[in-house]
Amino acid sequence: MALVLAAIGARVVGVVAERLLDHGTAAEWTLRAKLFVQAGRGLATVCWLTLVGVFAWWCRVIVVADERHRVRRLLTVVPRLWRRRPMGAVVPHFLLALGGLLVGGAVLFAWRQSSAGFAGWALLWLAVLACAAGPATWRLQRPSRPTPDAVRSPPRAANSRGRALPPYPTAAKGRWDVP
Repeated sequence: MALVLAAIGARVVGVVAERLLDHGTAAEWTLRAKLFVQAGRGLATVCWLTLVGVFAWWCRVIVVADERHRVRRLLTVVPRLWRRRPMGAVVPHFLLALGGLLVGGAVLFAWRQSSAGFAGWALLWLAVLACAAGPATWRLQRPSRPTPDAVRSPPRAANSRGRALPPYPTAAKGRWDVP
């Protein structure tokens, strides 16, 4: 599902940018304006892919927390969660994912442009990955994360099967799978 959403969004951004560039060519835009459109296309594509990644992450969280065996309604459940708690469900996860992606891309770009040795850049890349692991762990462990309960209309509802939600698995507890 995420792959389809990513492909559709990237294509829509590409079509819009191509039409804008065609208009710019007809209007005799400067090279600087055309480069600005291309940079905007790249940034819009990265933001779309990050948003799709956050959507896929929330789909996984809801499937695990609600013990769902079928994922038919996730296309409506996740947007409802985002609408009800945008500052808790979308913004921090989007910014963390986008920040990690941009920092990693900047390191790879600098590595490609540099003539320095492999060892220093490899250590820097490992440090970036280690720093990205902290926010990723925080995304899983933060106590105020919205659960599927936040999506349903009754504020204190249990999950859809009438059972209490299991605790989200964390590395600190030594469990990665929910029984």
